[in-house]
Formats: sequence, C-alpha cells, structure tokens
Amino acid sequence: MAALLQHCLTRLRIRSTLLTDIVGGDDVLAFATPDDAAVIISCAPYAEETTVHASNLSDRRVPVIALTDSNFSPLSELASIRFRVIESGHDGLLLATAGIALSEALAICTRQTRQNAANTI
Repeated sequence: MAALLQHCLTRLRIRSTLLTDIVGGDDVLAFATPDDAAVIISCAPYAEETTVHASNLSDRRVPVIALTDSNFSPLSELASIRFRVIESGHDGLLLATAGIALSEALAICTRQTRQNAANTI
C-alpha cells in the first residue's frame, strides 16, 4: 500500500517520501512541517517506534493520516484522520484490495484539492 501510494503521488507530481523502515527515519521526519502530511500505515502487532514517530509528528502539528486495522490501534488517538482498513481473505490472509483502492483515492483527491486551491487564487 505504501509503495503504491508513493507511486501514485509521484505520477501525479506530488512530492512524497517513502519510509519503509520507520526505525532510523528521524532525519527524514525532522523536515516535516505542518504544511506536510504523514501517512502512516500500521497493523497489529504495532511497532512502538511507529507510535513514537506519530506522536512526535502530531506534537509538531504535522497532520497524521493513519491507515490501520483496528479502532484500538495506538495511532487512532494520534491521527488527524484515521481510516480503518480491513479486508479478510481466505485462510486468515489479509487482502490488500481495500488499502490499494484507498491509496489511489487519497492520491487523486490530494491532486484535485490542490488544483481547486490553485484555481481559487
């Protein structure tokens, strides 16, 4: 989901940075400002580092968009916007179809919002 979201944003000419291993991402996350947004994708078991980074971003007023699998995710309280993405497959497999569709929709809506804002200036 994260790679697809980053790919969609890049294709739509929206600057984005993909961190696939949040551990050690402090240097990249330090540049995030309230004009940015952090999309955090996490499911159980939740990594403590992910929650710490989300908390730090939230404290700095960087909007956090959480894509998670449960209302009880530690990201739920930290996120400006939370999407609960869960799609059960066969034999206990979690399918990514809903997350992929959501990623594409987020990228397209971001582009449209930016275009609308540019047209009102």
